Amino acid sequence: MRKLVFALFGSFLLLILASMQMGAVRMAFADFPSVHQGDLVLSDDDVFIIDGRFDINGSIVVEGNATLFLRNAELIFMLTENGQFNMSLRNPENGNPRLIIENTSVSTGSSFYVDLYLYSNSSAQVDELLTSLFVDVIMYQGSSLTLTDSTVNCFVAYQDSKLVASNSTVNSVSGLDNSQILAVNTTIGVLSAEDNAHVSLSNCKVSAQIGTVDVNCSIIELKPGLTDSWNMLTNCSLTGNVFPNVTFTDTQVNSWGFFFGGNSNVSIIRSDIEFVRLLNSSSSAIHDARMFWIYSYNDSKIIAYDSSLNWAFSHDNSEIWLVNTTMILPTTSGQSHVYFSWYLDVHVVDVLGQDVPNVTVTATFPNDTLAETERTKSDGWARLTLTEKTWDSTGKHPVGNYSIEAVYETHVKNITVNLKESQKLALILDFTVPELPSFLTLALFMIMTLVAVTVHRHKRGTRSRVEAKKSLARQLAAKFRL
Repeated sequence: MRKLVFALFGSFLLLILASMQMGAVRMAFADFPSVHQGDLVLSDDDVFIIDGRFDINGSIVVEGNATLFLRNAELIFMLTENGQFNMSLRNPENGNPRLIIENTSVSTGSSFYVDLYLYSNSSAQVDELLTSLFVDVIMYQGSSLTLTDSTVNCFVAYQDSKLVASNSTVNSVSGLDNSQILAVNTTIGVLSAEDNAHVSLSNCKVSAQIGTVDVNCSIIELKPGLTDSWNMLTNCSLTGNVFPNVTFTDTQVNSWGFFFGGNSNVSIIRSDIEFVRLLNSSSSAIHDARMFWIYSYNDSKIIAYDSSLNWAFSHDNSEIWLVNTTMILPTTSGQSHVYFSWYLDVHVVDVLGQDVPNVTVTATFPNDTLAETERTKSDGWARLTLTEKTWDSTGKHPVGNYSIEAVYETHVKNITVNLKESQKLALILDFTVPELPSFLTLALFMIMTLVAVTVHRHKRGTRSRVEAKKSLARQLAAKFRL
């Protein structure tokens, strides 16, 4: 790679010499620790080469067909507030603003942020770049950047821009709109992909955060680890119009996170996910999953069954339902609610301990209004899902004691329950199972009668056939005696 860069640099110098002969190039070299005051603006076919330390108390602007070359350089922006200065490649005017970097560090003289912008038809060839945590690269409008053997803080790609990275480490990368993120042998702290971004990672390490709008999506058995091949469209049975095309090949995924907007409908099953964030009117059903955070905004709704999570955050008019799901504490705001519910499994038996099917089991709230009703199955079990408490912006609101009633014909059993976790309950009815209802007795009698009639007719038919055969035999015997 270094040989390639040197070859490019040699070609670049030849281009400079040729341009100098045409009298179209303004050149400047910097290798001094003094501070450059004011903006550095390159335009037309200007070339500015920084070799060594360069402190600047201003912005750097590269326009037209100008080129900024950083070689073995230490570029320091002297900021006194966030966003005070920046570096911008812009206004191509049928040209190509260029940035070529080799073995260079870019930082600020403080803990304030500086942004490096690439607009329009601008491009950057970056090799062995080191940036501080306060330097972000933001790409727009078809710009492109190739990154090799570098350690960079942050990239944000918009509007058909393209980032190609190899053998590098990047703290965070965000792909939006129709941008492209292509990476090989690269470690990405956090990858965020949304809209119609195209992301392809091969032999990388990453924490993935993926966002979509107005989709139906099924996330099944998705867990951190090495994935040999994963594509969001196919692996998540994704349907919709706006979603990133994300592909991981031979990539170590340290964690998964998803955010959904619009009217998305999401199912998450047996997965281990760092977070799920829902916006607008989206809904999500989560089953048997482990999660660190869940967020709900606007009018969205999340229902988590048989899962575990650390934190739940609800905002606006959203709802989060936690059914047989453990967590620490919720955080609520606006008119949002978090509901804690548990299973009450009721087993109805008779005095002999035999299962009683078709029993009506009803739960009522403390104010005597109906909470839920179910019928026992053939094994005598019925499951009720009952809310223990509700959290809103004013605090916790316990429901209190439920009245549980089991009814079978004239047999009734009542009990009071206060749920703080899922539990099982046995109810004994004062009768034995053979006491079948009258309609069942009548049905059984009719069936037995029908069987008896059928057997009787069969026997009569059989006797008639036997008598006919005996009569024929007697006739034949008499004939032969004659």
